[in-house]
Amino acid sequence: MASGSSLQDANIGKVFDALDVTKDGIISAADFTALAEGVAAQLVPDAEEHRRQDIVTAFLGWWAQIERDADTDGDGQVSREEFVAATERGLADNPDYLDEAYAKVAETVFEVLDRDGDGNISREEYIAMYASAEVSAEIAESAFERIDQNGDGVIDYAEFRAALQEMFTTSDPDAPGAGLLG
Repeated sequence: MASGSSLQDANIGKVFDALDVTKDGIISAADFTALAEGVAAQLVPDAEEHRRQDIVTAFLGWWAQIERDADTDGDGQVSREEFVAATERGLADNPDYLDEAYAKVAETVFEVLDRDGDGNISREEYIAMYASAEVSAEIAESAFERIDQNGDGVIDYAEFRAALQEMFTTSDPDAPGAGLLG
């Protein structure tokens, strides 16, 4: 399943960079908590506490899986190299690896972005998600265009999940998920 291609390695590295909130070259529970709180503050600033907590819980669940699979020395921190190797190993060994890893985060973020509950994310909502992770609006705009496969001006959950899957697995630079993080 994992190709180990340079594009795949680059994309997985970009995911690591987005998760490394402190920009210290390692990820930890503190990075995931800070990222989740930033996402919640940006996407649901006036939401009920349970919605904010859903985001934090989903991100900390993803961290638990990463820590389990990648923290080879048991220090509660994961380096870029550990993250890339564990992700590629997980993809190669387990067809459900990505669903186990980030499905709850994807589902929770999609539900939060879909403010009107119509099953779609608008361009503005999608760009707001990128802003919460400090990714440029230019990259967000480009990613939106790539993900909106049917050209209807919104992203549905199937398009969203397919692009996230491709971000981790593709070796095709033209795949919708290939350039999600620039």
